[in-house]
Amino acid sequence: MDIGEVANLNKTNRTTFPGPIPKVLGDVAHMDIIFGPGTAVGGIKYSLFLVDCAIRHKYIYPLKSLKTDLIPALQQFIKEINIHPKVLRTDFDYKLMGSSVTFFCRSQYSNRISSSNRST
Repeated sequence: MDIGEVANLNKTNRTTFPGPIPKVLGDVAHMDIIFGPGTAVGGIKYSLFLVDCAIRHKYIYPLKSLKTDLIPALQQFIKEINIHPKVLRTDFDYKLMGSSVTFFCRSQYSNRISSSNRST
């Protein structure tokens, strides 16, 4: 394959207006995993990044392991905002939305989990 074939691919359509900005804290939160090329002080390899859409406040939780630290970080987020988010928007990355996290969100808090192009 020639590099020109890949470099000139048309971009897919993006959602430029994902919806109205919520008025209440905890209505909608965006969630993603952030990571870099190495390990930070204390063995931190990843972070859980959440943004509440109503107040645009950012929450970052350090994670040493994606298998054991994601659910406690979500519980800490819920404890800090003192409300269960009604909607969590993600990019459905399997590192983030593995079976245990999806089960946790749906069973414990009855969240609707969505992305900009689909809703479940």
